[in-house]
Amino acid sequence: MLKFVAIVSFVLFSTVVTAADEKAGKKEAAQRAAQLKEYNTAYSEIKISSSDAEKTILAKGPKRGLHSLAIRVEGDTWSLRSSVVNQGNVTHRLHFAQQYHDDWRFYGQASFDGGEAASFTKVNHRTVDCQFSQTPNVTDHIECFREEEFTINIPTAKLVAAYQLGSELHIEIIARDGRIYPFTLPAYYIQAYVSRLNNEGIIKVSNIKPVQGLSVIENRT
Repeated sequence: MLKFVAIVSFVLFSTVVTAADEKAGKKEAAQRAAQLKEYNTAYSEIKISSSDAEKTILAKGPKRGLHSLAIRVEGDTWSLRSSVVNQGNVTHRLHFAQQYHDDWRFYGQASFDGGEAASFTKVNHRTVDCQFSQTPNVTDHIECFREEEFTINIPTAKLVAAYQLGSELHIEIIARDGRIYPFTLPAYYIQAYVSRLNNEGIIKVSNIKPVQGLSVIENRT
């Protein structure tokens, strides 16, 4: 009897485990499909342009984040851009704009994982919109949406290292009062961007990883 119970218990346990494994497998497959779609979309949206007169090559990655900063919504929009002048060193910059509902933060520094400082350049800051507070019993306070725009240089070595590891790139953006805004450059975006730059001959990456299902689409302007 005990042997029979043990066999039944094992069968039931195996059935539960198999169902759980199948569910996990389907979830993982769905995640891979979503990541591949994001990769393909980002790859195809990267624009490459060149100027023989100025001897420059420019690469512009697709914008991600908020679709528009012309609305009263907190958030950010960002993209990667690269430039090559006179066949020299390649410069990669994260172009970043953040809109928030607060006093001015005045971002002015950035760092990578481990505290390594990143080159930071302010581009612009402006007040998007202001209106009287909607808070009950508060009539003399004006609330404003602010926007700050800046660039952060990302060394080629860091982009390539993240690409080869299949990892994200973490950046801390630091305001004047010391507050930190953590930003993560997604792995799929890095994979697409580095692959495209390698295929265009802008940078050279050893052991480039072919991504199954990639649709290579020329997107020159």
